[in-house]
Amino acid sequence: MTKNINSIQDLKTSISRDKFLIMQCGHVRIAITSDAISLPKQLVEEHDHFEFFIPLSNMTSAYIDKKKFDCQPGNIVAINPGQVHGMQRNTRNSVFITLFFERDFMERIITEVAGELQYFPNYVQNLRPEIQRSILKLVEEYRESLVGRAQMMTSLSVQLALSLIRFHHLPSISPVQDIQSTLSLSQKRFADVVTYMSENMEDKITIDQMAQRALMNRFHFIRSFKSAFGSSPYDYLTNLRIIRAKQLLSNTQLSANDIGRDCGYSSASRFSAAFKMLTGMTPSAYRQLIFTERRHLLGIGNSAKAEATKRAKQEKAWQELTSNVEISDFETIPE
Repeated sequence: MTKNINSIQDLKTSISRDKFLIMQCGHVRIAITSDAISLPKQLVEEHDHFEFFIPLSNMTSAYIDKKKFDCQPGNIVAINPGQVHGMQRNTRNSVFITLFFERDFMERIITEVAGELQYFPNYVQNLRPEIQRSILKLVEEYRESLVGRAQMMTSLSVQLALSLIRFHHLPSISPVQDIQSTLSLSQKRFADVVTYMSENMEDKITIDQMAQRALMNRFHFIRSFKSAFGSSPYDYLTNLRIIRAKQLLSNTQLSANDIGRDCGYSSASRFSAAFKMLTGMTPSAYRQLIFTERRHLLGIGNSAKAEATKRAKQEKAWQELTSNVEISDFETIPE
């Protein structure tokens, strides 16, 4: 029989201790539903932590700051501090994993890695196998209680935070940081132009705007830029947009149309043509290629039977790792 919850506080009384596992693992607090629960539409949460929601069952009509999203097993959604989130309608038989990181810790790590503080994007992304392996290692370490357990969990939790930033945060940030570090001496005078391209690629950017940033007239700017980079300003901008599109196609479930708009293309046909010109394939073909490669790396066959077998093994691994875990006090759940 499933039980309703209306707030984090209700976890203390409405969910039995054998249905909800809470583990403090270094810098991360992991909450795992070991049995299905019901999430009512009255559930509304807002807290001062970074939360990462990983569904193990289909979850529809969830929202973050009034923006609706649907997710399924194999997805991950980031929720930043202060964001209001919950369910737009009753959702039964919900099974999920939630990761909580302290705000100060995650903000410090983001700033150190990205060079500036930017919060996680809220769109549904595909969960990377590296993240799943990190969670499994943390749960296993929590369960075993070996010598050096606390230090190991602290180290593993830092690795998990870095993986979340690497795979589910940095791909959403403009590639300007990496580009800036690779500019040659002759290219550095165009650093402001490159930054402008990277930070505004979703908008229409004209040669005149770029030339103004470089403090040059239009024709001198085009000649000087091509001499420094080996390509015209427009071709360089197109390349940045396609890099961004490839990241979004690989790591999110956004439609190709939405990705095209996010990358500055006014129509799906223009986006598809530009993408194919640089990569030799359409956006949908590229996404399918990435999906196939990941399935191959994970050892998942093409048949439905092989996929079902793999899923059953994964579910068994979760059950084995989370069984007989000493559950911590519910008071430690972030409020």
